[in-house]
Amino acid sequence: MGKQNGLSLCFLTGGMCTGGAERVIATLANIFTRQGHHVKILCMGRSKKQLGYELERKIEIVYTGGERGCFPVRKARQFRRILLLLKSYGPDILISFQNYINIQAVFLGKAAGIPVVVSERSFPGKNMDGIRGWSWLCKWAYSKADAVVYQTKEQREYFGLRNKQKSYIIMNPFQIPVDEIPEYTIRDEALILGSVGRLEASKNFQMLIRLIANLKNDFPSIRLVIWGEGSQKETLIGLSDELGVRDMVDFPGESRNILNEMEKMDIFLFSSRYEGIPNALIEAMCMGIPCISTRFEGGGAELLIQDRKNGLLVQHCLNN
Repeated sequence: MGKQNGLSLCFLTGGMCTGGAERVIATLANIFTRQGHHVKILCMGRSKKQLGYELERKIEIVYTGGERGCFPVRKARQFRRILLLLKSYGPDILISFQNYINIQAVFLGKAAGIPVVVSERSFPGKNMDGIRGWSWLCKWAYSKADAVVYQTKEQREYFGLRNKQKSYIIMNPFQIPVDEIPEYTIRDEALILGSVGRLEASKNFQMLIRLIANLKNDFPSIRLVIWGEGSQKETLIGLSDELGVRDMVDFPGESRNILNEMEKMDIFLFSSRYEGIPNALIEAMCMGIPCISTRFEGGGAELLIQDRKNGLLVQHCLNN
């Protein structure tokens, strides 16, 4: 990768389909490329999937998975391939997102002699549950990284103060031209409640479906639209059937232009149990949509919303 002009930057990630971390990587990669830097994205996934977000043409994506054999053999071969790629590219900085990728990035960066910047994207006290030694390994890796980016002070405090001098709190980037923000109006037709996220247990979408079930008699024309895909989709559809609101709840899947879909929402609901700082909530607030969010663990909700001033904060329900 040439270094005549600008920096040579390399991102390490699991893949580039839809997701909060992937959206931030795409945003940063595009910004850095427009600024004249040279950007490559190394994906550790096995196969090429449709890109979740548009990327500048100059950005090269390299997939490093696909090996056969048992896990230790596959991982050793992948590490060797990535190490050779890093030595060939000679990037000025290796940037990684998400703790399980961050740990690998620190090992690879140190082996290749490349500075490593890691970024924590969720609330670590929760997304490490059930994995023996994972928290310790992550703390060790972050202490060895050249810089660590957190979204909230709660994230940084969880990992202790050993790397305080090289840690930074940076909220998610978001770009939208001011003249493209629509003027908010309540429509005369059915009230549409909307949400966005991976259809996983941590996102707590059961809470929203139960909300619709509680409102259906008083507001028979209300609708809930949940954008996203995930392992809980059939479970959520089943709950909608069980509660008699299947015709009031839509699961349209993923969207490459979620802002267009947000324009159709009258109220945005965010129901997570734990998060870092969610892109979807930031985007909905920037679009001027009234937002109601749970006080999810991680502290991000309180950073974004002042209760009853620019949104509403509620407790998440544990019995979903």
